[in-house]
Amino acid sequence: MGMRRLIPFILTFCILLCLAGTAFADVIYSPQDEFLSSHPCDYEGRTYVVNAPSGYTGIYPDPDHRDPVAFTENDLHYYVYYIYTDGNASWGLVDWMHGPDGNAQPGVEENGWILLADCYRRYDSEAFLEEYGNQMKTDSEAVKTFRDSLSEGQELQFYAFPGSDRITSTLPVDENSLDEIRNNLTINRVFIDENGLVWCHVGYFWGRRDWLCLSDPTSTELPVISRGSIPDRFPPVEPEAQPASPSTGANIRTMTLTGILVVLLAVGSGLLIHFLGRKKRA
Repeated sequence: MGMRRLIPFILTFCILLCLAGTAFADVIYSPQDEFLSSHPCDYEGRTYVVNAPSGYTGIYPDPDHRDPVAFTENDLHYYVYYIYTDGNASWGLVDWMHGPDGNAQPGVEENGWILLADCYRRYDSEAFLEEYGNQMKTDSEAVKTFRDSLSEGQELQFYAFPGSDRITSTLPVDENSLDEIRNNLTINRVFIDENGLVWCHVGYFWGRRDWLCLSDPTSTELPVISRGSIPDRFPPVEPEAQPASPSTGANIRTMTLTGILVVLLAVGSGLLIHFLGRKKRA
C-alpha cells in the first residue's frame, strides 16, 4: 500500500480517536459507585447547596458509614446524581475533590454521599417549569422577530431560567451555525416575564439547553428576578481538615476513558507499523 493511500487512513483514525474520547466521556459521565449498583436509588440530576446548621457537613463513602471521609462547608454547590432513602434520611451521590485546605469541594476526584437534610435544592430550569409551565403560550411573532434578527458575530446567552443571574452556556452565531439556528432551533412555546421579556425553553440544541431570551438573546445583564423559596441560610464555617483517606470512587471514569484511549492508540500504532512494514517489503 502506497504512502498516499495510507495517509487518509491515518487521518481518519486520528479523527475517530478524538471523537471517541468525547463520546466515551459522555457515556461514562455518571459516577461508578458500589453502593449505587447494589441498592435501590432514584435518579435526581439536580444541584444542591450545602446549608448545615453547623456551617459544614460530611461526605461519606456510602450511607451505611457514620464516619465521613471529608468535610465540606456551607454554600458549596454539588450536583446530585442519585438519591438513596434509608427510611430515616435521604442521601445524595456527588462528585468531590480535596481542596487546598484538605476539605472537600466540588470536583471529580472522588465519589461520595452527602446528607440531603444538610442541603437545599437550588432553583433551576426544572423548578421553573414546575412553577410557571402552565403560563407558557405560543407567540409566532416574537419567534419570527428573533429568527430575523439573527446575524453572524452574535453570541446567544442561555440562562438557567427566566430572571436568573446564571448563564449556563453560550452559542456563537457564525456562518456554520446561522442557518441551523434559524431553521432547526425548535421553539414551541414562550414565557413572558414580569418585565415583558419573551423567553423560550431549549431542551437541547448543539449541546446547549435551558432558557434563551428572544427579546434580547445576546445580553449578559438581563434583569434578575427572585424565584423560589430559600430556607434560612447558615453561614459557612471552615471545618477541621481531614487526613488523606482511601479513594471511595477512585476516579473510575477517568481511568476507564484513559484505558480505552490507550487501547485505541495501541491498535492504531500497530496498524501503522503493519502497513509501513508491508510497504518496505514491497
